[in-house]
Amino acid sequence: MKYIQIKTENLEFYIEIDDQRIEVRKVELANEGLLGFASKDIQFHGTTLDPKPILEKHDFKETQISKEEFEQIWDRAILTQKTVVS
Repeated sequence: MKYIQIKTENLEFYIEIDDQRIEVRKVELANEGLLGFASKDIQFHGTTLDPKPILEKHDFKETQISKEEFEQIWDRAILTQKTVVS
């Protein structure tokens, strides 16, 4: 697995990808906070996984992050979802 961060003007994406660059888990953040997240088992706030590989060459900046950093962001997203739903 690889872990990447993609930043656009208003959004940040934290994505776990497999060896074929297919999304496994994803967290979407806006400037004001969590937008949503997704895995094969759960989708929150309309976030979904793209079934197509992420292109290696694209118009946005991709930064590799550590597994630990991704897991911290993922855990925060899950906790936020539990707070919103409760």
